[in-house]
Amino acid sequence: MELVGVLPFMIGLGLITLMARVLAPMMRDRKLPRNDRIGIKTRHTRANDTAWIEGHHAAAPHLVRAGRAGQLFLLAAALTCLPGWFAVAFALTGAGYLVAAAFLVLSGREANRVARTLANEAETTP
Repeated sequence: MELVGVLPFMIGLGLITLMARVLAPMMRDRKLPRNDRIGIKTRHTRANDTAWIEGHHAAAPHLVRAGRAGQLFLLAAALTCLPGWFAVAFALTGAGYLVAAAFLVLSGREANRVARTLANEAETTP
């Protein structure tokens, strides 16, 4: 394996990591408005603005973890490229995708859980 085979894989993880790191502060600070392009879109988070904002706020810590994990695996992969261990770099990048994806799934579950709780509270409040 050569750098040409690993680099696109690493760039993809870098983009996912970058998006997580950019979006997490917006979500944490409740500044990601409801939209059709970016965010965690479930039936419950899309129900209303409050569900969207609070769901994303709750998901932000997991998104931060996804970004940090991606960065760490990317750094390790880049360092293994220096001596020419491209197969190891490829494996580390793949592991980074798996760990980041796990945190992204957790963030989606948390956003949906909070939004669903808000929806249930709204239904029971007269």
